[in-house]
Amino acid sequence: MKRESNEVGINALRHHLALKAAFFSFECTQGEVRHVTKEPYFHHIYRVGLRVAGFGAPASVVATAFLHEALEAPSWASLDYLHREFGAGTASLVKELTPETGVAPGTALKRFRLRLIGASPGAKLIKACCLN
Repeated sequence: MKRESNEVGINALRHHLALKAAFFSFECTQGEVRHVTKEPYFHHIYRVGLRVAGFGAPASVVATAFLHEALEAPSWASLDYLHREFGAGTASLVKELTPETGVAPGTALKRFRLRLIGASPGAKLIKACCLN
């Protein structure tokens, strides 16, 4: 199992785990654009990562911010891959931030919002930083 980092905030952005997650997300989103804004998809991911670091989060949470949508796009990564490459804590946090699949979109969103009430502090911070 990979060791989680104790580095926090802006220093966490320089930690290998956060850098690896940022580069991985950048590679996965090449050529993708957000549906509404038409901006490159990585711009959103980058903003969320910077915001989370700005709040003084540890490197594992900053890494998760860069990966927070990785399981929503099956071509990006599986939970097993995230566990292997980024550690159990980061993979678990990404899963916590991923809405259910296989249910009606409205139902999934309602369930996800209810799950966020009891979510970990890291998940709540990332989700708050995700809002534009």
